[in-house]
Amino acid sequence: ENRSAVLSNPYLSPLIAPDSLLRGLPAVYLVASSLDPVLDDSIMFAKRLRSLGNEVSLDVVDDLPHSFLKFQTISAEAKKASNICMQRIFECLYPEPRK
Repeated sequence: ENRSAVLSNPYLSPLIAPDSLLRGLPAVYLVASSLDPVLDDSIMFAKRLRSLGNEVSLDVVDDLPHSFLKFQTISAEAKKASNICMQRIFECLYPEPRK
């Protein structure tokens, strides 16, 4: 019973959130990896947000696992992907003014 409550919670599983909850969100920045088992979920979520008129950025980094942030000190590819994450965080904190 408790498990189904988690799986049906739109705040934990945004793919099941009603449009009314997702519409009008601020810009959403997603970074996923090509070897991530939930890559398809990230792509579906980005498409859904776009279909609702939300601003969405989706970066898919190549040849890295889901937990690529853990490997940034030993992998140049993971470090590059981590820098993309930091750039997206910066963009959230300091958005460019809309024209």
